[in-house]
Amino acid sequence: MGEIKEFFPNSSLVPLIIKEPAKPDEIQKLFEALKLSCSDCGLIASVDMSK
Repeated sequence: MGEIKEFFPNSSLVPLIIKEPAKPDEIQKLFEALKLSCSDCGLIASVDMSK
């Protein structure tokens, strides 16, 4: 996370936790809402595939 502040010093981070039972259409709705409300936002995904 330190690199984000180094390269984008004025950025803000908002963690979003999406749990396993989330349906693809729900995730798509979230993506569309983010795209409309913040056209210059970036998205970093971390996936736990340990199960």
